[in-house]
Amino acid sequence: MKLTKTTLDRAAYKGTPASCRNDSTTWSRCVFGDDEVRGLGLRVTPAGKKSFILFYRAGSWQRQMTLGAYGVLTLQQARARACQILGAVTMEGRDPLAERKAATVKACTVAQLAERYMTEPPR
Repeated sequence: MKLTKTTLDRAAYKGTPASCRNDSTTWSRCVFGDDEVRGLGLRVTPAGKKSFILFYRAGSWQRQMTLGAYGVLTLQQARARACQILGAVTMEGRDPLAERKAATVKACTVAQLAERYMTEPPR
């Protein structure tokens, strides 16, 4: 389906196999795909929360990346971000989701931050 502001505003959770992607056995979310940008979709949860997601393939791995919440991101911003990510995957061979996860792992824990605060002199 071609996503438009009207279709995004009217999109509602439908917990049936015909209308939703099979994310689990409980139909915890429903995805409406965009015809304009391949892999871009709007995910709707049973609570009504809407967010943009992007499906892409990095090597042999199928990836699903959340781009942002609908309302915070407009449809045009989500399409632009999706094209930017797909370009990095296709042209540069990168995996943005793996890069995001690796950056999270490198971040300090609160305990590590407290230890640094107690041992390093103030600047």
